[in-house]
Amino acid sequence: MACTSSPIPRHPNAWAARLVVSCALAAAHPADGQSLEPARIPGFSRPVQARWLGPEERRGGIPLGGLGTGFLELRPDGRVSALALDGAAAPTPPPACGIQATVGTESVTLLGTAPTRMRSRFFGHFPMADVEYGTRRGVAVCARAVGTLAPGDLERSGIPAVLFRVTVQCAADVPTRATLSLFLDGSAPPDGARSTLWQDGGRIGVLLAGGEGAPSLAAGMDAGGWGVQVRPNTALQGQIPRGRLEASATLRPGEERSVLFVIGWHPGARSPSRHARRFRDAAEAAARALRDGREIEVRAVAWQSGLYGRGLPDWLAEASLAAASLLTRNTVWPEGGAPRIRDSDLAASESLTARHHSAALFSALFASAHRQALDEIARTQAPDGGIPANHRDGAPPGRLASARFALLVWRARAEALYPAALRALRSAFAGPRGESGLITEPDGEAASEDGRPFGPWQWHGTAAWTAGMGLAALRAGEEMARAQGDSRLVAWCRQRFEAGRTAFDQDLWNGRWHRAYTDPDQFRDSESCLAGQLSGQEEAWLLGLGAIHGPGRIAASLRSIEALCMSAAKWGAVAAARPNGEPDLEAGQFSGDVLPGEVWNLAATAVLAARELADDSLRGMGLRAGERLWQGAAGAGELWSLNGCIGRDDARPYGAAHAASWLAVWNLVEALGGTAE
Repeated sequence: MACTSSPIPRHPNAWAARLVVSCALAAAHPADGQSLEPARIPGFSRPVQARWLGPEERRGGIPLGGLGTGFLELRPDGRVSALALDGAAAPTPPPACGIQATVGTESVTLLGTAPTRMRSRFFGHFPMADVEYGTRRGVAVCARAVGTLAPGDLERSGIPAVLFRVTVQCAADVPTRATLSLFLDGSAPPDGARSTLWQDGGRIGVLLAGGEGAPSLAAGMDAGGWGVQVRPNTALQGQIPRGRLEASATLRPGEERSVLFVIGWHPGARSPSRHARRFRDAAEAAARALRDGREIEVRAVAWQSGLYGRGLPDWLAEASLAAASLLTRNTVWPEGGAPRIRDSDLAASESLTARHHSAALFSALFASAHRQALDEIARTQAPDGGIPANHRDGAPPGRLASARFALLVWRARAEALYPAALRALRSAFAGPRGESGLITEPDGEAASEDGRPFGPWQWHGTAAWTAGMGLAALRAGEEMARAQGDSRLVAWCRQRFEAGRTAFDQDLWNGRWHRAYTDPDQFRDSESCLAGQLSGQEEAWLLGLGAIHGPGRIAASLRSIEALCMSAAKWGAVAAARPNGEPDLEAGQFSGDVLPGEVWNLAATAVLAARELADDSLRGMGLRAGERLWQGAAGAGELWSLNGCIGRDDARPYGAAHAASWLAVWNLVEALGGTAE
């Protein structure tokens, strides 16, 4: 079998052989972009469910890179379609580049800025992508691209590079000559970039840089046992490619060999990103990636193996890995600070909302960085204890943001921050009705500034989503105060929690569900059934804080959400539904269509309720909501574009792309008894 995926290594380089991609691709084997199928993937001890995409798939690509480093985007047709030099930079078309295979006199592009002409199929499973090409002139060819995001290893995750392992196997009866090459042109960085040779032990490559402090790109390879040739063109203009690396060998029948290539980048001295200070240029970054490539890939395989081995539904494992790609696409990592995650590719800075959505995954993979981020948030605390909803300078503190900060601190068990979290909690409940244990809705622009998930939808008075989060935060505050030995503050939190729980039901319970909001003072209310009305309860259960609502009302609310919000959508659940079952269109898409983050939180709430209330039918309800959401999103090409809204009937993706709310899927993983580690 060409390029066998047997888990038993046959090559003297055991690591290389273990990680070779299965390339036994029959000519008649169709690429199926709409279903999952079991596949034997190198490095994994058991088959995994893979969605193979063919080159005809018109989908966004998977971002490959590190944490806050920028990324290369690789598409199912083999195109490298975008390059971002750091986490804050907008992706741009990359310079001409490609990986090619030559057998005899025929050369074909495997990956690069031009699509492959070989029949191929592509399996993206962040932070990796496997590509199978089949056999060409008696040589089977396959490739694996690996980003540098290494779960549990913060330092290696900060390398701005992508690794490409290309493997060939002789399927002919006679020795066959094969050449693998990586070329890189210099249209970016700017004109005038010079091409120079670099070496690091047995690793070798080409650096393209416009001068000291300028952005740079580098190509490199580790090709032990191959005949190696490197061709940097030193001319400033007129000669392309300006860097080409070649590895050639004559393969005996049945012999298999691999070359590890790398593309690295550097944003230049003006960038505030950490990797701009850590590495002198792209060559230094590329060399480090090659040196650490084994450990990076092994960590990625081990993390995914753990996820696949948990017994999760296949669709959930796929959705979880797709959402995890936002850790590369949306993160910025400033020098001297913690990695921060933006709400979307339109956002300039991190918000409490994005940190909250990402907490389950971020804290499991990079606990120290997550705690450092909480430290930095605490340093933005206002004199009255309030916490801003956004990292940007001048952002005002908000009551909801302050409550969410308390929840984040308790989730992380960041004991050094308990005093700051408790001050934030006092600030959160200093407003109207604070003594009664409710965070009520601000009017006007302050609502959007405080981090609510429903965009411009204006709530009034007591709202189920916000007030529920406040109740969960009071329970977190009670536990933090108890850990601090502050009995007075324990009593303060308990008194407001009990009062708030009573007021919550008095204001919002209509006999079947908790209405979206009510403001009796101004005669304003909404009888709509909100998919996220129990988000505060989800938070309390995930954080070990117990029930904040009565069991009968939890169950009744979930049944109403199923009957109204889920029935009003073909995919997932609408954000809110009217009592007659129609979508609530008061705020257009933000109330009447599907908000993925809210569906994931609903699914997690129902799964947790099934355990707490001993009603397994609720588990089925939650998993149906999540599965319908992912089926719609994947079928519409949402594997890595991850838009903030999808159409309730057609799953059409719209709204901001790469929305951090998708990371709430990891709450469902946690609810099912796993962690992100």
